[in-house]
Amino acid sequence: MKMNSSSISSTFIIFCFLINITLVVEGLVPRSKTFKFVNHGKLSNGVSTENNAKFRAVPQISNHPFQLCFYTTTNSKTLFTLGLSMGGFRSSGAQANSIRRWVWAANPTRPVGEEATLVFGTNGNLILANTNGQVVWQTKTSNKNVTDIKLLSNGNLVLLDKSGGFV
Repeated sequence: MKMNSSSISSTFIIFCFLINITLVVEGLVPRSKTFKFVNHGKLSNGVSTENNAKFRAVPQISNHPFQLCFYTTTNSKTLFTLGLSMGGFRSSGAQANSIRRWVWAANPTRPVGEEATLVFGTNGNLILANTNGQVVWQTKTSNKNVTDIKLLSNGNLVLLDKSGGFV
């Protein structure tokens, strides 16, 4: 069968398109694993927290005894840091009376306000943005084949690829 240059070019373009689609699909976070958390609602009372911080937990990122939270230690209660806490859960057992301690902070020198957002999108980037949309902190993992985010039992917040490897 004789192929002319036009059909070879068409075949090559289709082949490249299919490869490109495959590469893009590999790095997408499934919609079921994406989230957007808006910093608003009731604050904790600050009892049993380091520096009497008041906080809002991000429910999508928690693994006892660790939890990602927006917390504030200011008197105004309107400036927040995104941080990882350990301990202080009000349950029975060894952690019941412990102080919630802040073991990591994303934006300690650039606090955000009420209504700030934490977004984990399909492109694999975790972004903290202020109410005006200005990005305050991010993982810079957009299109790096991230497919999931997990808080491990040792407190490490990790981004994973489709094979479960760390990105």
